Amino acid sequence: THVKDMEIVAALMNRIAKEYPNVEFFCVGDIRLSTLFKGSPNAEFMLGTTFEAWPSKLRGMRADIGLAPVQDTLFSRCKSWIKPLEYGINEIPCVASDVEPYRELFRNNKDFPVRLAKTEDDWYNNLKELIEDKKLRDEEGKRLYNEVKENFDLQKHIDMWAKAYKSLL
Repeated sequence: THVKDMEIVAALMNRIAKEYPNVEFFCVGDIRLSTLFKGSPNAEFMLGTTFEAWPSKLRGMRADIGLAPVQDTLFSRCKSWIKPLEYGINEIPCVASDVEPYRELFRNNKDFPVRLAKTEDDWYNNLKELIEDKKLRDEEGKRLYNEVKENFDLQKHIDMWAKAYKSLL
């Protein structure tokens, strides 16, 4: 499904690349994704990696902004919101599709530090603002990092998970 998800931002990435020649895009995953960005000199495709190796690969990319495009389909609405958390633990601000599962992050926290985008203009305006304002990027990345550490750190919630597990036995 990631090919269809990335189609949401493919044209936008080419538009951004023309306006901001210093911006580079890294797309990681299925080899079929590589065809979406063939014409863009600012895009680099990398094959995906194992689940265990992904955190190191993401950290090593040293990305400034993370994108999480997802189609609004029943299948996608059943996915997790792990992508913004992966970006957050690396202090990378995130722009995500305004669909479930990402809307769920806002139900308990109206100020959750992820930008949601419905339209191509939403995507463009969010990216443009983050590209042009390094201080804002850094602040949003730090806010997202703090949110992940505060509310999604397994070490802080291990007792709750252990209790839930024991209750199932």
